[in-house]
Amino acid sequence: MPTKNAHKKFIEGGIYHVYNRGVNKQPIFFEDSDFNIFLGLLDRYILGNSPDFYHDTKNYRGRISLLAFCLLNNHIHLLVQQKDKKALTEFMHSLMTSFTMRINKKYDRVGHLFQGIYKARLIENDEDLLNVSKYIHTNGGDDEIDFFRYPFSSVRVYLGRTWEYLFVDPRIISGLSPAADYREFLLASEKRAQPLEG
Repeated sequence: MPTKNAHKKFIEGGIYHVYNRGVNKQPIFFEDSDFNIFLGLLDRYILGNSPDFYHDTKNYRGRISLLAFCLLNNHIHLLVQQKDKKALTEFMHSLMTSFTMRINKKYDRVGHLFQGIYKARLIENDEDLLNVSKYIHTNGGDDEIDFFRYPFSSVRVYLGRTWEYLFVDPRIISGLSPAADYREFLLASEKRAQPLEG
């Protein structure tokens, strides 16, 4: 029986909560440098920056905007806007394939790294967008000390505490909730649970 969000409705300009986890809930990041590999791929595919001079420099600049992200030991959350109907599908295929190949080579492993195809849920309205961004940004810890300091999340971009992740586009969410208000929004109540399915 199909799981929720397995069948995706892709629309031009749509914003999606995209998520996936490791096979059998196993890690997909084994050490900090693995997170950096994933972050480097986001930079490459979204901004067109490629440290791999001799490799294909395919990118999705102008077709994909990453609004928020959180990378955890055994799963990922991305908040992505696509500019055309095929952008997200192509972007995620490139991202997942490239990351899996790099991790498999690094650790001399074979086979799948992720548990099936990623899930993607279309964001319905501004309230939904803010709540999903909150869920993503509070995933890096159990309290404000943890998730405000978590290094593999875009939360610090929204709080004005880092210029590190230039591939994150905060304009849409910041337009709904400026930095000071957004911080209070994150702290106001418990995050809404959106468990990974499948």
